[in-house]
Amino acid sequence: MRINCHAHIFNATSVFTGETLDILLRRISELEIPDLIKNELVKQLNSLFKKGGNYVDEETLFRSVIKKVSTSVEFKKMLKNLSSGDNLKLQLEGGALLEDYAVDGLVTLMGQIGETLGQDESDASKADIMDALSFLRIALQPSIRHVTDLLMQQLTLKDGVVALAMDITQNGENAKLFEKQLADISAQVLAYPGRIFPFVAVNTRRPGHFAIMETALNGRGFVGVKLYPSLGYAIDSEEMFKVYAYCESRAIPLLMHCSEGGFYSAPETRLNSDPSLWKPILEKHPQLKICFAHFGGASHLTSGTIPTPCWTRTILDLMKSFDGVYADIAYHSEPMSGGDAGENYFNNLAQLLQEDSFRRRILFGTDFFFSRQRLTEKNYWKYFQKHLTENDFLQITEINPATFLGLPDSGQKAGLAIENYIRFIYQQRDSLLSEAPDWLKGSIKDLYGPTTVLPKPSLGPKWSWNNKVHAYLYMFLAEGQLSDVQKKRSFDAVGLFKLRDMAYWNKGFEAKEIWDQKLKAMGENLDTFFGANGGNYEQSQDTKKAMNSLVGLFDDGSKYIHEVGEVCDAIYRF
Repeated sequence: MRINCHAHIFNATSVFTGETLDILLRRISELEIPDLIKNELVKQLNSLFKKGGNYVDEETLFRSVIKKVSTSVEFKKMLKNLSSGDNLKLQLEGGALLEDYAVDGLVTLMGQIGETLGQDESDASKADIMDALSFLRIALQPSIRHVTDLLMQQLTLKDGVVALAMDITQNGENAKLFEKQLADISAQVLAYPGRIFPFVAVNTRRPGHFAIMETALNGRGFVGVKLYPSLGYAIDSEEMFKVYAYCESRAIPLLMHCSEGGFYSAPETRLNSDPSLWKPILEKHPQLKICFAHFGGASHLTSGTIPTPCWTRTILDLMKSFDGVYADIAYHSEPMSGGDAGENYFNNLAQLLQEDSFRRRILFGTDFFFSRQRLTEKNYWKYFQKHLTENDFLQITEINPATFLGLPDSGQKAGLAIENYIRFIYQQRDSLLSEAPDWLKGSIKDLYGPTTVLPKPSLGPKWSWNNKVHAYLYMFLAEGQLSDVQKKRSFDAVGLFKLRDMAYWNKGFEAKEIWDQKLKAMGENLDTFFGANGGNYEQSQDTKKAMNSLVGLFDDGSKYIHEVGEVCDAIYRF
């Protein structure tokens, strides 16, 4: 199994606190995009989130920003210098109304505005306006489930992902929010069993952080610990040493943010992630397994030789002294500009992969969704696969991740954290939403006996042919929404399809008015179909309530068909 050892599946609202907003706004302010757009993004996010931290969809944000930017005095002056036939000028002055644009159209339009404002696109390694917008589009997804789906759609059924939780807090506030984040990440283990490997975030500013960690590792499907000390806590405190002792004794892997970028509570707290601080820690806990994320920063690998001193060199020295030290190459976009930077980077990486001390300890990662977004997850994989030998790519995507996580391999027993993960999945086997990979099926037999098997994903009464509401919903979809290939799948299998798999789904590529009409038609057609086949409203329902529920459902592509069935159950009776 190929594994991305560094990814994120949380969305903005799942980590939203007052400090989160400050960090997010500072990160946007540091982007190399036109000041006019940058300032307006900061202003709009500040305004929208401070209304209570409620979910703000990407369409609302982008439409607001474009309105403000395109009507500004600064931009109007620039617009006058464009020729009358310029596409951007036609769109903003004589073309379709802004309200007629779908989300993808809004993103493209804002990209054109960014270029007009002087955005330099010559360096592919720099985050430009389109990267910033793509980052925000994922951050503004309505749930962790939506983000996870966007990631997993880009991978094959043989690919896995380490999903890193995040705990941004100053004094332990928003405990319910962090708990919800962990619960939602845990649910993704059951949605993609054997392919999502979560790491629980430990932040010593959070009261009860140790108990939260212990519970996550022993009963919620988490397999490792994520540290982000630049958020404002020390890694050499008594509390952290308790975490290290626990993880070392159970071979539980840790992963720590280790670059001078990323999120930080103050400029000086970035040094909390300095790998040189770890030598005395590892001397006390020599068997601790820890990955220094980002390898200290990709820029050190783009030099002709790796500088001394630098964070990357420090990590390499730690690797020579301690067998449990790893590093990942997440968010290593610097070589993608080509030239000497790209050549030096892969020469250095190839050289490291020839030395045994380092070869076994380098992990592949992408930093989804913080990494450059125009380079999709799928293409990020392809880029590194193209620039590495087949054996080297196999080493960092399969062999090393399996050892780091403690996956069973070639007769080697699963580590304790992975064993707990396997038990969690087996105990929740009736709630699985997709087929398990072979490694997980084999591990369950090893743990529970050779005749033990995971049941095929089944929804029981949640999706049953004996339920007339479910049966008629299936028939409605079969008439115009299921493809010929989908129709050949069983009734149970259709219940595990998502609405984005249906024929009508084209959200983001149609004007909002057209999309809204389509949703209304879907709701009306289903309501009529139920009525024509003998369905009546439940006592608490009427046509208006039914339509509101159905239109809202059909607008959410992450909904499973069986979940649509559950909602319809509450509306109709036969």
